[in-house]
This record gives sequence, structure tokens and C-alpha cells, in this order.
Amino acid sequence: MHHSALARTLTEDQIAQRAQVAAGHRGLIVSIAVLGVAIGVPFVMVITTLYNLLVGKMFSFERSFRQWFSFCSWTGLPSALTAIPVALVLATTETTQIGQEVLQPLSLNALFFHRAVGEPGFSLLNGLNLVQFVTLYLSVVGIKAWSGRSWLFSILFIAVPWLLIYGIWARVSFS
Repeated sequence: MHHSALARTLTEDQIAQRAQVAAGHRGLIVSIAVLGVAIGVPFVMVITTLYNLLVGKMFSFERSFRQWFSFCSWTGLPSALTAIPVALVLATTETTQIGQEVLQPLSLNALFFHRAVGEPGFSLLNGLNLVQFVTLYLSVVGIKAWSGRSWLFSILFIAVPWLLIYGIWARVSFS
């Protein structure tokens, strides 16, 4: 099992004490996580919708906010499926101490690279998963079908923000 830098500096007693405190606040932790998802997912959807709306207007590919929001919901639907492998991991684990990397069974790191926590590239490779590539594919196909424009236009329309975000993340993660 991989430990964080903080966990490596703590004694066994300190780790046990922190685990006990965390267990006592389990309801609060779960509530914060649920609230984070309830706020985070719609926030990301709105940001993505606004990007599509603005870039679409720039290239005379105009749709309403509602249409773009529906598009983002449709192409993002595979992300909901990531709950299935996470549930399987949680159902089959024998420990209550599960690292975030274990909850990403479809990540590029888990499937191909096997970087340890703290190694260069770990955060990026653990954050990228196969479902995101399905989302990218659906988005490109959707833009192509919806706009009637070229594959290049469709790929660039969708890929530019991804390349920017993941490019910066890669720079930080591998340095």
C-alpha cells in the first residue's frame, strides 16, 4: 500500500489516532463529498456549456445554452459509468484505508503505467482514464454530426481546452 508523504512522517499511534478521528466524522466527510459532487458536476457542466456556446458563436456554429447543456450532458454520460468499477473496488476490498489511486481502476496509471504515489506523472496518469477518451470521441462525433463541418474542425473544437488543461497538468505533474 502506498502512503502519502505525511503518513510516512507519522508514527503508528498518530496514524491510528487520525484514523479514529476521521471515523468519528464519517458522516461529515460523506456529506462534504456528496455536496462537492452535487456542486462540482453542475459547475463543470456549466463551464463546458459556456465554452461551447462562446466558441460556437466565434465560428458561426450557434446553438442555445439549453442545446449545448444537453450536448454536454449527453457526451458526459459515460462518466457516470465510472461509478461501477469504483463500487466493485469498494465491495471487494478488505481494508478501510483505500488510497485515491485504488479508486481509479480505469486510469491510465492503473491500466498501463503503474506509477507510485509521489512519482513524476502520477497525478496526471491517475487523473486520466479511459472514460474520458470515450467522452472526447462522443464529443467530436457529436460536433461533426451537429455542425456538418470537417473532422479537423470537430477535433479542434473539442480538443483545444482538453489539450490546454492536460498540457498544463502534464507540465506540473512531470516536473
